[in-house]
Amino acid sequence: MRPLLLLICIAACDSGLLGGAPTPLRLSPLPIACKHSDDWTANRVKPISDRARGGQLASLTRRFAPTGSPRVDIAIEPLRARQTDAAALLKKRQAQLSQTADSEHLEISASEFSKARFAGSPASRLTQSYLLGAKTAPTRLSITQVTTVAIQELPGDVAPRTIITTAVGRTELLTPLLPELDTMLESCAISPPSTAN
Repeated sequence: MRPLLLLICIAACDSGLLGGAPTPLRLSPLPIACKHSDDWTANRVKPISDRARGGQLASLTRRFAPTGSPRVDIAIEPLRARQTDAAALLKKRQAQLSQTADSEHLEISASEFSKARFAGSPASRLTQSYLLGAKTAPTRLSITQVTTVAIQELPGDVAPRTIITTAVGRTELLTPLLPELDTMLESCAISPPSTAN
């Protein structure tokens, strides 16, 4: 009986079922690396050929997750001459969802601005929850979307860059994972510029 229990333990530990140690997540081609637990899987994204044009940096989903489980996407906005106003960007996102709610089977149940942190620096956040489905439907799906905007000065760029992290999923599945999301974003570190000739 003991060998069987040992085998089960090894399988669980290897698969991340018991919660793994932080794994580096490199936001290539940026000099940024974040840490996430082995309960998350990094999905393939199309490589960014020109970082000045921006694009998706990373996409994470939960291992062994049911339908509607949270997904986390990290993207960088195109390089702009003027620094992005994080609060204005989030208000625009808020307005876009409100417009969608007017024309679709979608009802906003909560919308809140708050503060967050990314790579040790202040960031801005918008948390929105909404119900999907017709109001007359017997059951409606509750979705929460958390958008975090960080303005960062990066080696090699002539102006600060806007990094947007979006976490979305069923409310009952995403809400318990928000502390984990905060830990991951706080863990992000920017590598200093290389001094090699």
